[in-house]
Amino acid sequence: MPVLPVRIRTMRYMKPPLIDFFYPAAEGLGDISVEQRINHQIVSLMYRMIDELQQPGLSSQVTGYYEIKANERNILSLILSAVGEFGRAHPMLVVHSLNIDAATGTNYPLGTMFKPGSNYKEVLSDIIRGQIAERNLSLPVEYPGIQPNQEYYMADNLLVIFYPLYEAMPYAAALPYFPIPIQKIKPVVAENSLLSRLMGLI
Repeated sequence: MPVLPVRIRTMRYMKPPLIDFFYPAAEGLGDISVEQRINHQIVSLMYRMIDELQQPGLSSQVTGYYEIKANERNILSLILSAVGEFGRAHPMLVVHSLNIDAATGTNYPLGTMFKPGSNYKEVLSDIIRGQIAERNLSLPVEYPGIQPNQEYYMADNLLVIFYPLYEAMPYAAALPYFPIPIQKIKPVVAENSLLSRLMGLI
């Protein structure tokens, strides 16, 4: 029996006139506890992002939206994006991701995608350094490499690494995204991970 994509409903959280956030909700999974676990993580992340953009003493206007990056093989990979505007020269953009096993509702950090003891951080960092050079990207600081809490999503047989605004690039460069073909890193991918499932190996 084929594994169907997760049915997604667009929800809207509003707190006029300052907050307007569109976010996804999973439905029709058959297991209500898994469905609730997924939706709780999404809503919790949305609230955390709103808090990140609240500035003490300033009227912070927050608008948010979502993108589904992968929805197949019981993999739900998504990003939430929010923009905060508070009368300054530049608005602030915050983007976070969730990479969920739709069969269990578990969100998986980047490190769980790779074999224990593997040098996946060095492998990914070297690939990204190569992309920085190829794209002639100008960094205000030395590239920090893969971090323990590294943000990522999965899409079209790609692992996409991204960094918060200002962390690795100047504001004008927006958020830097680094797409990495999963086949290129196959030797370090854990056999039972979401990445191996996306490649069709399990």
